[in-house]
Amino acid sequence: MLKNVKLAGQDAESFNAKLLEDHLPIPEKWDNEIEASTISPFSDKLMMFHCAFLVNTALSYYGASLGSSLRTDVVLMYKQVFNHAMQAGALCYNIMVKHGWMEKLPEAINREALAQEKKS
Repeated sequence: MLKNVKLAGQDAESFNAKLLEDHLPIPEKWDNEIEASTISPFSDKLMMFHCAFLVNTALSYYGASLGSSLRTDVVLMYKQVFNHAMQAGALCYNIMVKHGWMEKLPEAINREALAQEKKS
């Protein structure tokens, strides 16, 4: 999670720098929402699934942004943060597989095998 936080922080800073360069306001961060507690009220499994969900959501937003932006400089930034999100997703996936929370990537049904079963 710390690696993902670091990647997300880098991405946020790159967008903040672009906003400052264009003399646009920077949105407020939600850092003040973070508690100082060192004891998690949630299981590691639940937190990892939420992290994976957030990564997938970010990828969806970045993909939509890539397709709708007319500024090439911003498109290049989205490409970079999209790559960071892909790295974060791979980290989440590897952790879930390592702990047995996910067995394998979802895949399409093998229609040839189904057709063979129907014939038998």
